Amino acid sequence: MKIIVASENPVKIDAAKRGFERVFPDERLEVTGVKTESGVADQPLSDEECLRGAVNRVAGAHSSQPNASYWIGIESGVEELSSFCGEFTWVHIEDSTGRVGFARSATFPLPHDAFTIEGGRGSFAGCRRALQRDWYRKEARHHRRAYEGCYNAY
Repeated sequence: MKIIVASENPVKIDAAKRGFERVFPDERLEVTGVKTESGVADQPLSDEECLRGAVNRVAGAHSSQPNASYWIGIESGVEELSSFCGEFTWVHIEDSTGRVGFARSATFPLPHDAFTIEGGRGSFAGCRRALQRDWYRKEARHHRRAYEGCYNAY
């Protein structure tokens, strides 16, 4: 079974592979990552923009690699909510028969000084300072494990 992940990010490729191994334990899987354009900002700043990026990635991957069983687009975004900025991920999957599936992760709060939105553009400029604090390093490890769990759920 050939699976195309619309990203060259090794975490996303590995998550897709592990997810498919759980669903299809007896299949021989060929999981490949390909570079695709999301058609949205480098850092999507809304739920809608993030989902559109995942859908666009699948369309691009399907166009460049038409002979596959599945195409997967994984797009992370940040949204400014009333009291914090939250990070989340959309996953879009399409199979060779045209069936599609969508899933969204939970929203993980970001430290108030790690991410800012100015002039409609997001910036992680404060991340370096935030990552230097012990409590945030522990929190970041927790979020990374949670994200890997979300990716692996698909």
